[in-house]
Amino acid sequence: MYKDRNGLLNTIDGRLRDKLMARGFVTFMKKGRPLFKERQKVDAVYFILKGYVELSRMNHTGTRRVIFICASGECVNEVVFEQPIASVTATALGDVMLLKLHRRDFMVLCDEEPGLVRAIFNSCALKNRRLYHQLSNITAANRLDKQLEGKLWKLARDFGVDTPEGRRIDIEMSVNFISDLIAAKRETTSRILKKLREDGLICQQGGYITIPDMERLRTDIFGSGH
Repeated sequence: MYKDRNGLLNTIDGRLRDKLMARGFVTFMKKGRPLFKERQKVDAVYFILKGYVELSRMNHTGTRRVIFICASGECVNEVVFEQPIASVTATALGDVMLLKLHRRDFMVLCDEEPGLVRAIFNSCALKNRRLYHQLSNITAANRLDKQLEGKLWKLARDFGVDTPEGRRIDIEMSVNFISDLIAAKRETTSRILKKLREDGLICQQGGYITIPDMERLRTDIFGSGH
């Protein structure tokens, strides 16, 4: 159920995983529904059992940017460990199954289980590493087309499924959503996507993007020396 990626639920042993399941309860969210919103008080911790959740934040100009996409096994809001205020908006990408624990019960469980605390720290560290990488890409490559190519390549690598046509990103993505990945205008994103299709670097069908040749796209982004 929660084995799609190496998230927190896969880094703890079965006994602790069962204990988490016993302390919490399973809940479902429909596509597009927010688990919580930025600056909202959140008295619960969420773990993804099935599906995807996007984490986004508004910048000072009012532009929304998708920061992370969390998959099965991952903890959505480790920051509740520090304080019960959301620093991002979490939204279901498609129908999502979640394990929900009240913050109070989660904190008690952390007191009982040092292994859970270590897993939470590791989960936070992984998000930090991903964020550092994103920031370095933004400053090193101001061209939006390269930023978008890089995003699509990483999404295909992390959330892709192999098909006869290539590696398909297993997340339905509208142009608006893709725009939020790079904080660009919809019209700009549409032009970039059109150019990528014309160059044969991507295929789009039914809201899904397929990368026909991952190595070719990677070379187009980073050059042949990488």
